[in-house]
Amino acid sequence: MWKIVFGAALLLCLAAAGVQFTKSFQAMEDAKSIDGASDVEAEAEAGSHYEKGVDLTENKQYQQAVEQFSKAIELSDRVEKAYTYRGMSYGCLGEFEKGLSDFDKALALDPNLFEAYYHRAVLFGRQGKFARAVDDMTKVIELAPEFAFAHAVRASLYKEMGALEEAKEDMDTFKNLHPGVEAPDFDDIIHGRRPDFEPVR
Repeated sequence: MWKIVFGAALLLCLAAAGVQFTKSFQAMEDAKSIDGASDVEAEAEAGSHYEKGVDLTENKQYQQAVEQFSKAIELSDRVEKAYTYRGMSYGCLGEFEKGLSDFDKALALDPNLFEAYYHRAVLFGRQGKFARAVDDMTKVIELAPEFAFAHAVRASLYKEMGALEEAKEDMDTFKNLHPGVEAPDFDDIIHGRRPDFEPVR
């Protein structure tokens, strides 16, 4: 059985904030039925590679993580999460085009996968493609309105575009959703000035 990580806090190997990163995996809600022992074995092996990839990502071993996610993708047809986190790992390695390609593949498989939109938005931001990043972060907010930190990210993107009124509105929304919580400095994240990977527990 495929297992997933609810890991929107993985910020492309940058400082993490927002949704709790957890090692408590849950079964995919849209998992397909598996016929035949060989398929079961393949799915189990794919899940093992996926989990190893997540562990390697936590330890900043991004190249090894890419290899594990790639093996999972080869073994299973339920790979949207693996594409998402392989894309994140590629972003950490500076291979932006490969990362964007993986996010596109993940979203082709699951158009409602907000984690893929989130990571793609941050990567677009790092490339200076702020309008496209805003579009993706807006989709994150539509799909996961409880993910308040998306407003903080979008505020930084708006500021880069000179849309100061929109940036203020997003920061006000963030503060209303998280009273008393200081908004993280996503300007550094967008510009890749904070390379440390810090998963939130």
